[in-house]
Amino acid sequence: MGQILKKSWSIIKMNIISLLLFEFVYKVATFIIIIGLMEHGISVSLKYNNYSYLTAENFLDFIKSPLTIIFIIFFIVLMLGFLLIEVCTIFVCFQFSYNKQKIFMTDMFLLGLNRTWKFLKHGHISWVLCILFSVPFLCFHLIIREVYYIKVLNYTIQTLYAHVPNKTVAMVILGLFLMFSLSFIFVLPYCILEGKKSFSGMLASVKLLMRHFFKTLGCILVSNLIVGIISVALYFLSIILVVFYVVMTKEPSVAYAVVLAFSQKIDMAIGVIAGAIGVVANLSVIYMLYIQYVKDKKQEKITMPEYDKELLLNKVAKRRVVAIVGVLILLIQSIYVSNSLLKSNRATQNTFNITKITAHRGGALMAPENTIGAIEVAISAMADYVEVDIQETKDGQLIIMHDNNLRRTTGVNAYVWEVMYDEIKDIEVRNRFGEEFAGQKIPTVQEVFEVCKGRIDLNLDVKYNGRNGDIIEKLMTLIEAYDIADQCIISSTNYSFLKQVKEMNSDIPTGYIMTMTYGSISNIEAADFFSVKWNYIDENFVTEAHKAGKEVHSWTVNYKGNMLKMRSLSVDNIITDAPALAKEAMGEVEGSISFIELFNYVLR
Repeated sequence: MGQILKKSWSIIKMNIISLLLFEFVYKVATFIIIIGLMEHGISVSLKYNNYSYLTAENFLDFIKSPLTIIFIIFFIVLMLGFLLIEVCTIFVCFQFSYNKQKIFMTDMFLLGLNRTWKFLKHGHISWVLCILFSVPFLCFHLIIREVYYIKVLNYTIQTLYAHVPNKTVAMVILGLFLMFSLSFIFVLPYCILEGKKSFSGMLASVKLLMRHFFKTLGCILVSNLIVGIISVALYFLSIILVVFYVVMTKEPSVAYAVVLAFSQKIDMAIGVIAGAIGVVANLSVIYMLYIQYVKDKKQEKITMPEYDKELLLNKVAKRRVVAIVGVLILLIQSIYVSNSLLKSNRATQNTFNITKITAHRGGALMAPENTIGAIEVAISAMADYVEVDIQETKDGQLIIMHDNNLRRTTGVNAYVWEVMYDEIKDIEVRNRFGEEFAGQKIPTVQEVFEVCKGRIDLNLDVKYNGRNGDIIEKLMTLIEAYDIADQCIISSTNYSFLKQVKEMNSDIPTGYIMTMTYGSISNIEAADFFSVKWNYIDENFVTEAHKAGKEVHSWTVNYKGNMLKMRSLSVDNIITDAPALAKEAMGEVEGSISFIELFNYVLR
């Protein structure tokens, strides 16, 4: 194994400058193209499906739309095509390195395109399978980091996983796919280097792997481990430099927000870098294993096509290409750095905007959630709002409860719509906060109004479960009866609920609860504010919402650094389980911050 890794490094090192230059330019270019087309495709599909915005309510319907499926297939094929060109180009480089020859980046790329065309002619449509089965081992690190960074992909994976009926079976199927794809690990060398057709290359790959299974698996695992270590090291080095820069140049009041904003950019950049290193490292190992397994099969020396030879070997032409590429790289870097610095400066300028605090479920980190005790804690913490969740029992009583099922908070395994209020009114809510909160019960909306009137404003989160179509009418009747409308805002994931509120009392502010932010909010007229999961909020969304005269509320923010980041983005309201911590963070404008403290915050 050590010999294979050593030889793999030698063929990388031989033309490392050309490889690095190609990978940087190619990865940046393809990443920009894919992200741009993806955003355009989602926008077109949203418009086609008569959605202005992508939300938790319409996400599954959006994914199942025929046009969305067509776009997904198109993007998968496009990304596989880009990967094929990259693999063919890198193999060209390795063949030159194996023959102890230098190759310039443009020569390498044009020959890679030529190899790609020949492969497609031999493989026909089956080329997709060849590349698809290679993805798990070639692009493991890129997939992990970019799925984490690209919010739409992240949310898609989470949603699909949540709807898998048997997660154990799903994990087993995924494991089998990985093992199955390992069988075709040598299909690319066979098809690209020897010109085999796709299916014959697959068969040859399976036979070769069966003879050398454990050595191949070990080399691939070690290669990916090395890539992982390099990626982590680059990430920590980048974070250290950013934290040092922020400590030296930024005010303590914005330090958390600025460094976290930079860390997101670093996440994206490291994902691209890790993807480039992973592809090169894994391909070099596969290439050298292939060479060894076929008994050091003699490699043909590659010659330039005659019609390109004079141009590509002309030194002046090379210098011009290098100059153009250099200018493009500098331009991309300048735009990126300027954009990052601009956002950092905006973060500094936005620090002193007033951001209100909402105690989530009364402050779920300090007291049993959605109880009178929790509300009292929120009042003591001087939160601006207390958020409570409203459900309806079988007999039409409005109670404060988040989950449809009572089991998590009370131990009673029953759905809210299955029980009468008298059956649950004396049940104690589970308590892990000490004797001070012993004996807390499930409160009614009336009890909450009595406690909160004149003391704290309310964010009433109305839950939709398909069985409570008249819940808004009942809630509005209670609000009117208690004359508490000026202390209430009403939010929900169900947009029709917000419409009903506006029809009955247009003066009560309404909020649309969303997980992610994608699309145009111009048509969401029944919402006065958007309640969005904090890590899906960015400056563009806040700006768009404010231009439309609407507020942005972020949930559920329990980490001090993220609270400060929300404030720097001019978010209007932070919904948190720890209102006392949020109040402290919002008032923090003086003092100093150490390198270690800020570094620890970023890594949490």
